[in-house]
Amino acid sequence: MPLLLFAITIAGLLLAIIGTGIWHGLSWITLSVPVYYMVKYGWAFFTPSRRR
Repeated sequence: MPLLLFAITIAGLLLAIIGTGIWHGLSWITLSVPVYYMVKYGWAFFTPSRRR
């Protein structure tokens, strides 16, 4: 999973640098995937039910 998130992040950064127009929209989508997983698992880690 970390390698997949790495590849998605690199693809998103390259799309943002190289492309214009629709490519910027795709870069936003690809760069939001790692942020989604950070929030999802960070939220699950810091909830009180997890600390038992």
